[in-house]
Amino acid sequence: MGFIRQVLRGKLPSRRRQRNNEPEQSPPPTAPIHALDTLPSLPIPRRPLTPTPPHPQQQPPSPFFRLPPELRQQIYRLVLSTREIHLDMRYTAAETTTPHSTRGAYLEPSRRWRWRASTCHRHPDAQPLSDRCGWGGPPLTACHLFPGTTCSVGREVLGLLLACRLAYREVVEVLYGENTFHVGTGAVVLYTDRLLPRERARAVRRLVYRVTEESVWGYAEEHLGIAPGLEAYGVLLGRVPRAFPGLVELVVVVQGALEMGRVHWGRGRRDLLEAGATRHCLLGAMDAVVRGFGGRLGECVLAMRHTAFDRIMEAERVSAEKFESRAGKWVQFWRPVTVACGDEMLEAGYWVRRASPEENAGPQLYYDLGALSSST
Repeated sequence: MGFIRQVLRGKLPSRRRQRNNEPEQSPPPTAPIHALDTLPSLPIPRRPLTPTPPHPQQQPPSPFFRLPPELRQQIYRLVLSTREIHLDMRYTAAETTTPHSTRGAYLEPSRRWRWRASTCHRHPDAQPLSDRCGWGGPPLTACHLFPGTTCSVGREVLGLLLACRLAYREVVEVLYGENTFHVGTGAVVLYTDRLLPRERARAVRRLVYRVTEESVWGYAEEHLGIAPGLEAYGVLLGRVPRAFPGLVELVVVVQGALEMGRVHWGRGRRDLLEAGATRHCLLGAMDAVVRGFGGRLGECVLAMRHTAFDRIMEAERVSAEKFESRAGKWVQFWRPVTVACGDEMLEAGYWVRRASPEENAGPQLYYDLGALSSST
């Protein structure tokens, strides 16, 4: 009984170690897990969709599919096309049940990758620089700043995609090919092959890519696996032609004041990046982007805040041959780029735009958060 009582109390292993003079063995230290180790990945190989019958409208599970395919495509375009759609993958512990708002927000004990998707909430006259769709507060919501718009997470899109295989086949091309996608984190651009099917990424025609200070300094190494600093701009921009090779319109928004160091709200001013090196890095990276598309881009813009533009790009603007100004909207100059297309050399280029939230034509588009605006 004494032996059994020792076993039940868990004392026998300890006495045995003491008798054999064996030291206590501490568990081996576990290596820290990098965020990329848990980044979701598409299954390989992916299971193909079951083929649909050649004339599905003759097998009517729904009156909608009795309509001619051309008419269904017109309906899809009326409902789902010409939208601005945010699509991001963030490594965070925060979750919210309401888009563009802190309502329903909660924190989990640990961070994980989360998809963030919603229709864009900017005023039609606002520039991407003043985009606050992915920012939840304070105040509780930014939605009151944009009259006439409503919060949405695209439920009608998901509903059509998940309704049946035929609906998915007919809708998915419209969704990816006839909308403008907004990406604000580096993960979607750097690791597109793991997050989006290749055929869907190739179908994207219009992209707004916001390169944030966080992705360049704050979590470049911790979340994205790239070295933080000025060179990170080149890495993030250089991946765009490979990530979305079918683009015909591209807007790159460099957010922040182009300062050096991590993002710390409410702290003193940080050191500014050297103007010449920063200009060379940004323009060199955008030149490579334009060349990477081989002249297929019909519109390409590199936009930045007016304070950063005046400090970094003033010399380029003065020497630019082509200059354009639009009252109340922006000032921009043309940067020519020679692109090789087969055996021919084409003259292409992009606009370098000076933008400011204060210059937007829409009402109440820039609110009293000036202290935070340089950090977003």
